[in-house]
Amino acid sequence: MAKRKERFLVLLDTSVLVNAWANPRGKSASALVWQMWLAREIQLAVSPMVVAEYVEVLERLNYSAKRIQEFTERLATRSTVSWVNLGRRLEFERDPDDEPILSTAHSADVEYLVTLDRDMLEMTTEQRRRFKFEIVTPAQFLERIA
Repeated sequence: MAKRKERFLVLLDTSVLVNAWANPRGKSASALVWQMWLAREIQLAVSPMVVAEYVEVLERLNYSAKRIQEFTERLATRSTVSWVNLGRRLEFERDPDDEPILSTAHSADVEYLVTLDRDMLEMTTEQRRRFKFEIVTPAQFLERIA
């Protein structure tokens, strides 16, 4: 297990979480990033709004209440999770539903926002300038930290 200050601080967008949960032991990039968190190799940043989004989407996809509860308990107690309170909420005209994710990444000062969301991935260079973090796919994240 890497020491906390040696772990990359990342925020996993809900799209990555869902993809990883669909095949947690698989070889997809999302599953590999998820496995890195389980192995305590990366530090996960979350906020109450992000966790609420995780839970809402997992419930909608009919994951068991027990599994979701175990996940939220793990988020609440695990040393590889950094909780942040949102400061100024960032506006994202292209998809306002992405604002909690972007705001959490910004407030947490993450190094990477890992996502499969096209709206975030297709931001222009000008739009990305206001962020200190990189917005990458799971595969790009794995390439960058290799």
